[in-house]
Amino acid sequence: MPDVPGNAVQIIVVDDEPAIQRLIELDLRKEGFPVVKCGNGAELFEALAKCDPAAVLLDVRLPDEDGHSILKRIREQRPSLPVIMMTAHGSVDSAVDAMKLGAFDFLLKPIDRTRLHVSLKNAVTMWRLTRRLDQIEKVRRREFEGILGESDEMQAIYTIIENVARSDATVFVLGESGVGKELIAKAIHARSPRAPGPFVPINCAAIPSNLLESELFGHEKGAFTGADRLRIGCCEEADRGTLFLDEICEMDFNVQAKLLRFLQERTFKRVGGSKEIRVDVRILAATNRNPELEKSEGRFREDLYFRLNVVCIEVPPLRRRRADVPLLSRHFLSRFARENRKEFTDFTPEAMRRLMAYDWPGNVRELQHVIEGVVVLNSGTHVTEANLPPQIRAAGTGNAGADVSVPAAAPATSGDGAGKAIATPATQAVLEILPFREVEKRVIAEALRGCGGNVADAARRLKLGQATLYRKIKKYNLTF
Repeated sequence: MPDVPGNAVQIIVVDDEPAIQRLIELDLRKEGFPVVKCGNGAELFEALAKCDPAAVLLDVRLPDEDGHSILKRIREQRPSLPVIMMTAHGSVDSAVDAMKLGAFDFLLKPIDRTRLHVSLKNAVTMWRLTRRLDQIEKVRRREFEGILGESDEMQAIYTIIENVARSDATVFVLGESGVGKELIAKAIHARSPRAPGPFVPINCAAIPSNLLESELFGHEKGAFTGADRLRIGCCEEADRGTLFLDEICEMDFNVQAKLLRFLQERTFKRVGGSKEIRVDVRILAATNRNPELEKSEGRFREDLYFRLNVVCIEVPPLRRRRADVPLLSRHFLSRFARENRKEFTDFTPEAMRRLMAYDWPGNVRELQHVIEGVVVLNSGTHVTEANLPPQIRAAGTGNAGADVSVPAAAPATSGDGAGKAIATPATQAVLEILPFREVEKRVIAEALRGCGGNVADAARRLKLGQATLYRKIKKYNLTF
């Protein structure tokens, strides 16, 4: 049974030779690190169930299990935990295998103390920065891939997006007009392995039914009157990326049948063409209608509905997440004040109560337009109740939203203000310690150094897509 101390920063040493355990323990305690000693893999996982170590020193040869298989299990349970492998029987192949499995470093016995201290210092730094990033990520969830919202409903949607983005599953996004369905689709694409590829949106309601097939699949020259040249359709443009079919319930019934075949086979023929074209496309769809009702009334194909509805994300209307109104309102106020060179910085409490009491039938889009109009037509530092449109000034009496407390605005921050409008005292403490951009930059830099400049390995350790990590490397102008 390993002895697990209660200190915050602990190092687990896993070796079946007590003398080596003791030698490393004495050395690390001089450096201020409490040590948990384990003699085999079973004791290690028993210790991991009781503590949150900053790093693990793991011998490759143990009596009950090979160190490489133990490392693989640790990566599955604790992806961000640094593991430093140790062996007296080192080889290049063994070290390469360990690094491929996610080892932070590989040390040969007898252990060089200087090398051990440097490796362990880097590992603990990475562990601390990763924990800090996790803390700040909770604050950052007010803004998620361009989506603003801190309500429980939006937090649930962010989690669904993160989970579904890793797959190629078809997603059906439901919600009223103006709730941000396309933003949801863009977030799924941005978080997916397809992010480097194109995101191609098409609004099925905005294109006449007789032209929609050509818009989707393209047409050959001479396919119909006016087709004076070859045209590439959206399905082909989205190859190796994502195709977003907005307002799909507006699609003509005959085109639905051809879309169904495309969904099943990922092949199509251009209008007027005979050649089968195969593409690698992920499909996301959205509608502001009730697809079950459309299906039952014969306007939407049942087989197409089931093909699309692999994962369903229902975006709640703004009236069902009034807690997001202050965040959104202050974001739009900051944006439009800057664009129109006005001095507005916040809303009076009464004005905010009216905004939160209103039902917003046009959802976020309506709120955006209202705030833009208020900024354009008025002046001052605070938006007052008198500045609001009549229908919003009338909201509140007898409305459940009127009883919602009005959160205070956050202190001003650098950047464009997106998603940074509110900060509770608990989150302010984190932000005042270190700005998020600086923490993220440091974590990425440490990850790249720890992985020897291997971007794929760093991305896996940080639980990021490679494309996302490359964008952030470019954003922060990092060299490695």
